[in-house]
Order: sequence, then structure tokens, then C-alpha cells
Amino acid sequence: MSRQGQKESGKAILADVRQEMAKPRMAKSARKEEVNQAAARMKWKYCIEEIMFGQPIKNLEGQLNDLGGGGWEVVAAFPSPTPDAHGRVFVILKQPTKSE
Repeated sequence: MSRQGQKESGKAILADVRQEMAKPRMAKSARKEEVNQAAARMKWKYCIEEIMFGQPIKNLEGQLNDLGGGGWEVVAAFPSPTPDAHGRVFVILKQPTKSE
């Protein structure tokens, strides 16, 4: 590309940048507020699962990955309160539902 071509290309790019910079912008605090309002409108459904996983922890990971694949997110997990419940864990999950 010749020097003249480079100069014209640079001017075109500069004009595009100026045009883009002239557009109104939303303040970062306003964007945060918008996100917070959207989160406040979010509706959730909850589920409690008792998972038996035995010894290999991979079994528990696999079961949790299957639930996650269905859109469920783990909120809390705790071992079963009964003394004979070795290898059992209760998991509280949540999943977004459509806002009404």
C-alpha cells in the first residue's frame, strides 16, 4: 500500500473511532444497577437430593455434573445426619425458572 493509501486508511479509521466515541455511554454504576435489578427479578426453584456415592469421589462428581448439565446449581451440601449413612450426602440445588 502506498503512503497516500495508508494515510487515507488512517483517516478513515480515525473517523470511525471518533464516530464511535461520540455515542452516548452508560456509566459503570448504571450497568451494575441494571444487572442487580435483573438478578432481583430472577425466580428459582429448589431441589434436595440425597446422593449415594460410595468410595470413589468421581462417582459423586459425575452425579453432580449430570445435575449441572440439567441446569441445576449446588447451593449447599452436607453429609446425611444418620450414623449408618456412610457414602450419602444431601445436596441442595437451585435452578432458574422463567420470570413472570
